[in-house]
Amino acid sequence: MKFSKLRQLWWDSLRHGRSHGDQHRTQGNPSAPAPTLHEEFSSSVADVSQSSPSIVERTTRLGSGPLRPAGSPPSPMPNPSPSGPAPHNSPLSQTTPSQSEHAPSLWNRAYEALRDENAQLVAQYEELLSKELEDHASNSVRQQDTAQQNEDPDRAENRIEDNPGERQAQLKTITDRGLRRADERQTRYTLFGHEYVVKDQVAQASQLVQTLKALVAEAVKASPEASLAWAGVCVLLPLLTNPSAAEEANRNGLSYVTSRIRYYVELERLLWPENIRDLGLKAGFESHIVDLYQCILEFQIKTVLRFYRRWFATMGRDVIRYDDWEEMLSKIKELEDTVWKDTSTVNTLASRNVLHDFSNAAQQHYNEMQSLLLVAKEHLQVSIQHRDISSEQLAEYRRTNQILEDRPIDLPTVDEARYDSADVQDSPRCEKDTRIRIRQRIALWADDDSAEPLFWLVGPAGTGKSTIARTVADTFAREQRLAAGYFFKRGEQGRNDTSRLFPTLAIQMVDTIPLFKSCLRKSLDGLDRDAVGKQGLEFQFDKLLSRPLGNLPPVDASQLTRVIIIDALDECERPEHLLRVLALLSKLCNITTVRLRVLFTSRSAPKIVDAFEPLLRKKTVRSLELHRQFSEDTKADIQTFLKTRFADIKTKRRVQEDPWPTAKDLDSLVQLATSPEPLFIYAATLYRFVYDEQRPRNPKNQLKLWLKQCEDHQSQLHQMYDPILSQVFLGSEEADSNQQLQFLGALVLVATPLSSVALAVLLGIDMDDVNWWLPELHAVLDIPAEPNGPIRLLHKSFSDFLLDPYDSGVGKYRVNRVETHAMLAAKCIKRMNAGLQRDICNVQKLDMSRDDIDQEVIKTHIPADLEYACL
Repeated sequence: MKFSKLRQLWWDSLRHGRSHGDQHRTQGNPSAPAPTLHEEFSSSVADVSQSSPSIVERTTRLGSGPLRPAGSPPSPMPNPSPSGPAPHNSPLSQTTPSQSEHAPSLWNRAYEALRDENAQLVAQYEELLSKELEDHASNSVRQQDTAQQNEDPDRAENRIEDNPGERQAQLKTITDRGLRRADERQTRYTLFGHEYVVKDQVAQASQLVQTLKALVAEAVKASPEASLAWAGVCVLLPLLTNPSAAEEANRNGLSYVTSRIRYYVELERLLWPENIRDLGLKAGFESHIVDLYQCILEFQIKTVLRFYRRWFATMGRDVIRYDDWEEMLSKIKELEDTVWKDTSTVNTLASRNVLHDFSNAAQQHYNEMQSLLLVAKEHLQVSIQHRDISSEQLAEYRRTNQILEDRPIDLPTVDEARYDSADVQDSPRCEKDTRIRIRQRIALWADDDSAEPLFWLVGPAGTGKSTIARTVADTFAREQRLAAGYFFKRGEQGRNDTSRLFPTLAIQMVDTIPLFKSCLRKSLDGLDRDAVGKQGLEFQFDKLLSRPLGNLPPVDASQLTRVIIIDALDECERPEHLLRVLALLSKLCNITTVRLRVLFTSRSAPKIVDAFEPLLRKKTVRSLELHRQFSEDTKADIQTFLKTRFADIKTKRRVQEDPWPTAKDLDSLVQLATSPEPLFIYAATLYRFVYDEQRPRNPKNQLKLWLKQCEDHQSQLHQMYDPILSQVFLGSEEADSNQQLQFLGALVLVATPLSSVALAVLLGIDMDDVNWWLPELHAVLDIPAEPNGPIRLLHKSFSDFLLDPYDSGVGKYRVNRVETHAMLAAKCIKRMNAGLQRDICNVQKLDMSRDDIDQEVIKTHIPADLEYACL
């Protein structure tokens, strides 16, 4: 709408100027002849020029619609309201957008299209313009003389650049020179390298030149790319001061095309609304403008060439109508109409977009009104929202706390010592219907609020203390009353001392006691595992147990007592710590937020008894001696165990003898297992000797061998282990026996368990020999199926038997502790001398820390035997 009005007003101003000039001439000179077409054009242009400082300024000041081509109907868009002043826009030269850096201007596209269609015409035009680039000041006369010496005046070196930017600079030079020349008011000019003498100049013709000059100057300023069309015309402006030349320009259409120069240069900007983004429609619209520009360029080029040739008597082309000016002018007008029709489509689309915007705005206003109507309702819901916000904040607080709670706490623990470790879970439990009274006694103690906080289950080796501890732990775990468990084991690093006892207990309580995790995290206050691991027992107990437990919510009356189970205190190799550990754990009875009890199991070793003595005097601990208080129960339980297991062997090995074993043999076995003390380990070892699942033997023969080698005057350990060792050493030569005993001695004295392969390599023993006799010890050793798995003692009593210097019955099976340690030390030194080398892992970085090397690389280059030797 804006573009149509601007064009209509501009066109009306031209017509008004023309009519005003005619009236003035008629009134001033009634007898004056009717004006010629040239005079009419000159007057109209002059009047337009005089009535406004510039066409640009007038057009910009109107600013109400696009320019309309001649003969086109007025725009159907409504006129703006006359009540308000017309908006003032900046000069066109300032508002015209620059061409894209990547896409050529439409004028350049039209110029290239014309070059492709009529390369000769464009070449002639460029050669002619090239003459204007020469220095005329010094050689114009010489060039004129040369031209008269039969040189072809139409030929010159083409100096016009192909690059649009450089070409535009050249055309600006030519245009500026032509515009300056039009102001000189001379009769002799040098144009295109030739001297022209203009005669019969008249005032109106000169006014025409000035008007055309103003139009061209403003157009080129608004669109520098339009210099392609007007550069040649600028050069010829002085010729139009001649009346005949001016009349010819008017007749051939030059005046029409030139007067519409501003319309042409504004097509790209004014006729395409900014609110349309349809690239396909824009491409079609621009193609029509390019066609129009191409026709204008062709018309202007041919006009310039025609004037140039006419001046040099090249009239033949006009006489034979070689250049059909009327047809070219008609084609220009047709293309103007085409562009005008395109603008109707564009305006329709623009109007539709505007209406769409109005619709969106109306919907937005409606939505805003609806929002205003909801204000009252929103005020009524303020209290509800505040409540919801508080709930959301509380939920967010809980989510944040939950995220913090879910983060794992990293402590220096011994996972193998936990109750839920694979080693503990795979160890045996009490046989069904055995140890009933003992387990009941422990359960009653745990439920008695007035009972002592500590319970000590004590007894000799092999009485089943650890088995009872594991069975009781299972029961408490099922009832969700087990707080934590720690199972000591001699010879296994981490499980044989107290440095990680409290961290391992604390990390289990994270899973068993609600809210303990957050209290523990708060107590640690950023301490990492290394910092905790380096602290003493008192610090660890305070940070990991005492403070977190004390910060728990108050105890619920319905809450059951939770139990901590610590098994095999006697296998702790730091007995000097036991007194401190017991004293610290006894403080748990002072915690009121949770009811805790601690169950201990151990042998009655002197250092263990000394550690418990202060607690016994204070009546802080309750003790239960298995070998004294439940001796008869233990004998009955051992008999039940043997009956059940032999029945199982009979079924699995399909023993036909019935009964088997006989009542006499069974009584003998029970007597051996319970005299002088009832030892469950005796019954368990007997069962494994008779029944070997890995290397099946005749169970009847195995039972006879056991009974044959058991003598009443020998100790129970001798009776238990002598048949097993005799079967291994039977028939072996002395050298082989010494080698086997050396292997057994190393096995029970190594600092950490080793696999059979690693121990054989360390000792220099043939692995094939070891594989031949080692399985015979399945009754006393835990031998994994994998050759690289560590071998462990099933019970510490086996090492006690081999290392006891006072048992004369051991005889040839005795292992000298001192000699074996010396032998192991020598073997380790020898292994290190043979295996250690510089950059052993071949990482080629001597300053790299061990922690930075991949564990698989270490295992590949440092085998287990060499690693043990370096401990």
